[in-house]
Amino acid sequence: MRGSAGIQKQRFGRLPSRLEFCALAVSSLAAAGLAPAMRYSRAFGDEAAPWQDNGIQDSSGLQDDGNISLILATDIHYLSPELIAAGKLADVGVISSGTMLTSYTDAIADAMVDAVIGQHPHAFIMPGDLTYNAEKESHRDFLPKLECIAAAGIPVLVIPGNHDALTRTHDADAQHFTPAEWFTHYEAFGLDTPPTLSTDQDSASYMWEASPRLRLLFMDVNAVPQMGVLPASTLKWAEDQLKNATQAGARVVGFSHQNLLGSGGYNGLMIDNAHELEALYEKYHVIGNFSGHMHGQSIMATNSGLFDVITASLAIYPHRFATIDIAFDGAGQSGSVTYMTHNLDVSAWAQKTGSANPDLLDFVQYGRNFTYRVQYNTMYSMLLGLGASQTDAHELSDYFAELSCAYAEGTQDQIEPRQDLLDRFLAVVGDSTAARFAYAFDPTIMRHADEMYTTFGEI
Repeated sequence: MRGSAGIQKQRFGRLPSRLEFCALAVSSLAAAGLAPAMRYSRAFGDEAAPWQDNGIQDSSGLQDDGNISLILATDIHYLSPELIAAGKLADVGVISSGTMLTSYTDAIADAMVDAVIGQHPHAFIMPGDLTYNAEKESHRDFLPKLECIAAAGIPVLVIPGNHDALTRTHDADAQHFTPAEWFTHYEAFGLDTPPTLSTDQDSASYMWEASPRLRLLFMDVNAVPQMGVLPASTLKWAEDQLKNATQAGARVVGFSHQNLLGSGGYNGLMIDNAHELEALYEKYHVIGNFSGHMHGQSIMATNSGLFDVITASLAIYPHRFATIDIAFDGAGQSGSVTYMTHNLDVSAWAQKTGSANPDLLDFVQYGRNFTYRVQYNTMYSMLLGLGASQTDAHELSDYFAELSCAYAEGTQDQIEPRQDLLDRFLAVVGDSTAARFAYAFDPTIMRHADEMYTTFGEI
């Protein structure tokens, strides 16, 4: 099993089963772990301290109380409107993109820019998958949006995701960014953003100083010779940076695109040699890590308290981003980190800018309808292909799609578990396929998921 021994999900005293991983991590649901618009805090200094659920908070803005306040948004998978208009990528936003609202990522990006400038954090962080699939047109059109944030006096800190700097597409006509082009065009967004303390020579990794007592370490595994793998030289560089921070009396928070923590059930989502980076983080008492890539909300932690908080894709309903507030107690190295999810209000931005597009003006309803339709069609087609009747396929698909939307919204406790549907589902698909989808109907799984959504619980 890849990853750490002793990794836990909140509320689980053991590693989740394969079926529970389906329910909590591997599915395309938009929120698998954290309740929406909730605020969670965790002390550091006492590394065994649990996360605490602080209840629903006003998310209208950041508190300017001298703490370090960050905004993080990830996996927007921005697609240039030019490519959409030209029809160069077939079925954008439905078949190719799953539940990502790819056709509206330009509006989502503009709404995000407006929100970040309005809240004015100490820094804005995007840990990868800025573009749909590394199209040059998408990078060209997305870069000015980051420049707007930087022009407002907000440092923009990014690293490439696995869809940002390599040719990974079914469209042979599209041109794509190379790792070399990433370094050239995104240098001003982290690699050379004062006060950047050091950059790695063999990746797009860098260390950024947020304050004399806090440093942010960005670890890249995508603009590297072997995607997903931290080069040995990069690990050596990272240890040097952690030593320097320790000697300077500064604490460190890590950021990555792929996940730091997980288990065999997260195959393909973790950094391939994450255990080596994890060992460094444990050795130098790194506060924790924040990542994306999975497109859903989740959290993992080791028994010693090192955590990895995963933020959902900004392109997926309900279009979540996060605020991270880090505060120190007195003059020491202890303090607290507070993480809060927010739903991006695209409709408010649309009204503010005078848009007449009815989809944007009621973007919550549009996003929910879109998510339902994609999930319904996916399940319905699969069930018909496996020999289900149209009646069974419709009823099962409707339930699955409603549950998918409910998980995204954090309202899954309002959906009644249906053992009768589970039995009919199993009769059609058999055990192997059921392992992927049975979370949608299993009352036990729903109960565990409900516990995770309603409270962060003990780690």
